[in-house]
Amino acid sequence: MTKSNRKKWVVPLFGSLTILLGVAAVGYGLFAIKQYQLAQMGAQEAPPEAPNFVEMTTAHSVSFRASSTAIGTIIAPRSILLSNEVPGTVVLANLTPGAVVEPGTVLLQLDISIEQAQLDGAQAAASIARSRFERTREAFQSRALTELELEEAQTQVLQAEARVAELRAVIAKKTLLAPFKARIGLSDTHQGQYLPSGTQITSLQSVENYLFVDFTIPQSVAPSLQPGQSVNLIAQELHLTATILALDSRTDKMTRNVMVRAKIADAPNYLQPGDSVRVQIEYGDEIQAVAIPAEALRRTPEGALAFIAEDDGKGQLRAKQRMVQVIKSIGNDVALMSGVKSGERVVTIGSFKLMPGSLLAESIKEPASVEPISQKK
Repeated sequence: MTKSNRKKWVVPLFGSLTILLGVAAVGYGLFAIKQYQLAQMGAQEAPPEAPNFVEMTTAHSVSFRASSTAIGTIIAPRSILLSNEVPGTVVLANLTPGAVVEPGTVLLQLDISIEQAQLDGAQAAASIARSRFERTREAFQSRALTELELEEAQTQVLQAEARVAELRAVIAKKTLLAPFKARIGLSDTHQGQYLPSGTQITSLQSVENYLFVDFTIPQSVAPSLQPGQSVNLIAQELHLTATILALDSRTDKMTRNVMVRAKIADAPNYLQPGDSVRVQIEYGDEIQAVAIPAEALRRTPEGALAFIAEDDGKGQLRAKQRMVQVIKSIGNDVALMSGVKSGERVVTIGSFKLMPGSLLAESIKEPASVEPISQKK
């Protein structure tokens, strides 16, 4: 290699080394500055921990009984669907919907003109038969007639009277009377209408100062209920009390439920047969539990939990997470079988922002401002 060629190769190499050394020096300087800044930050004291302002309440003990809820149906003490047993043409229809009728009131009268004429003839025939029987009996007593002739005359009387009774029964079946004090339902029956036998005319619901409610309960609950036991009813957001009258003697093989009938004494006017009500039944022995507000619960895939405020030994409150077992809702509270003890402080509002060990501070509720009432001059 000649001297001139060596010089051409050495000069670029020296320039590249110079640039690399410069970059390394700048990088080392930046690293040194960063380390210095970190050292300065570490020397400073950490800022105080900010507390989480929450609302808290005290868990308390409650006692209750197991309960079951069912949907019941209001039943009138007496209820029928009025229908005609024999066909005929309507000549009187006293079927005002909603009207209350007394027992024995004529509700429907079918045409009985033919039966009445037949009855008149049958009564005349019966009268003749009785007169003939009396003369036959007198003749028999004087030995003028035989005993067979007396029996034939007596049979004719019985046949004539049976015919009279038959026609009276037909007339009675064409006259439909109210069997008890009742309220009339809707009806489309009118005068002049022909009714085949078995036509449903209207419904009659008895008017009493009490009503029944029928509902079903699971077979597991049935042994705990007895006649005379009270149950609570909720109808149109109003609470009523009913007394169990009886339980059905069998369990439904499809639903495994038992039918129960209860009596509502002094039933309010807004309850009508066919209405539905919610029935709440309490049964079994008293259960002891701990109650907390429902808003204190947090739902997670693992289950329900609540945050307890515990003293950390330094005079500060810390959040402690507890898994809880809910067994019943009581108003705005929930009863717990486990997880919280009576007397412990529970976070109600603000638990969504907490983590286990979070510092707590109780929020101070400001009293509602009251605007002064201006006095009239």
